[in-house]
Amino acid sequence: MDEKEAEGIRKEKAAMKLFMNIVVSLLAISSINMVDSASGDTCDNAVVIQIGDSDSGSTLGSPPETTTFPFCGPIYDIGTPVTWYQFVGNGNVIEVNLCGSSFDTKIHVLSCGCDEQRACVAGNDQSLDGSCGFSSSRVQFDTDSGRTFFIMVHGYENSSGDYNLSIVDTQEASFPNTTIVCPRRVDYSTELCSNSFSDISGTGTNLEIRDDDAGVIVDIGFPFLFYGVERNRVGVSSNGYMAFGPQRLTVFSETPIPDVSAPNDMIAVLWNDFDLSNSSDVYYQLDSPARFTVQWNEIPEVNVVGSSNTFQAIFLMGTNCIELRYGSFDTNDYVIGIEDSAGSQGIDATSEVQNGATCVRFCPPLGCDYPCGKNGDKVKVCHYPPGKQGKPKELCIGRDAVMVHLENHNDQCGPCPSG
Repeated sequence: MDEKEAEGIRKEKAAMKLFMNIVVSLLAISSINMVDSASGDTCDNAVVIQIGDSDSGSTLGSPPETTTFPFCGPIYDIGTPVTWYQFVGNGNVIEVNLCGSSFDTKIHVLSCGCDEQRACVAGNDQSLDGSCGFSSSRVQFDTDSGRTFFIMVHGYENSSGDYNLSIVDTQEASFPNTTIVCPRRVDYSTELCSNSFSDISGTGTNLEIRDDDAGVIVDIGFPFLFYGVERNRVGVSSNGYMAFGPQRLTVFSETPIPDVSAPNDMIAVLWNDFDLSNSSDVYYQLDSPARFTVQWNEIPEVNVVGSSNTFQAIFLMGTNCIELRYGSFDTNDYVIGIEDSAGSQGIDATSEVQNGATCVRFCPPLGCDYPCGKNGDKVKVCHYPPGKQGKPKELCIGRDAVMVHLENHNDQCGPCPSG
């Protein structure tokens, strides 16, 4: 091969290399710009973004959100265009901001999928410290590693425009044991009961709630299922309600049940604006093996001279039923019921008590699925004989007798613990 031929081959190789570089560059540009035009228009089609990344876009022309679910922070203004993103948590505190956007923004961070049972994690209208501009949104929140979070970019009162989105890792570890409680569909039954008020003011532990609009968190003493999620602690509010998880215990203005506004994941025993600043008391008591009681004792309604209200909530292990029992009370402005963590399902029993009921029971589906007997038509329970609690024994009983055993004998579904 002479020098002229060799030079020709070198030129061909150089041209081919240049061509391939151009092709690779065009493919890279195409992969960035040729995003599905519908991407981000719905939660199910949320744009995937990574922690540490930024993106810009516009909500102009995006469809509004139509699924009802609870909002933490600012509400969603119905009809406002929304663009959706999603990312996976890493176990650190993450900041999501819209700093430098061209319109008055709002932002919400959600989890637990895209249906009505999703949970709100964080929300913001504007960064009040001005660090992001007073019309741009900014939130920080704990993440649990591996969980998918959805970002809802929208605006104030139907406004829309260009936005800048940043996902920032603060490098700060999330609060220990951070978990998001995802709502589950559970169809509770409601019935009036004849059980009388069981006063624990002389035997229970005083929670020492000595303030108006205050609350404390207390251990239940056994695993208790509420809307399908196991709970071990519950918050007790001075305002006559109980709540699980990171819920506010200071809400004094009651709302009908269910309602997406806080508090959710709650039991409204006699929810009203009460004032425990003086001598009124709230007690709790764990009765072995499986009954937990909280009692508000002679508490006054705020700004009502001489007011006195006594009532209690009882958790029953095994059935996971909740009984609300009422002593004497004089308030006539209250809400009673139960509500899940999304505020999308619940039962309002206010009218039952207004009509004279002194005991209301809420029960999930029995779920005591331990068949026994020759035909498998009976149920196995662990029976704790009165006076011999330390010597439980297994019984195989008819299904119609299960509730009596679980409630009256504090028995448990299934076989007795070994050992």
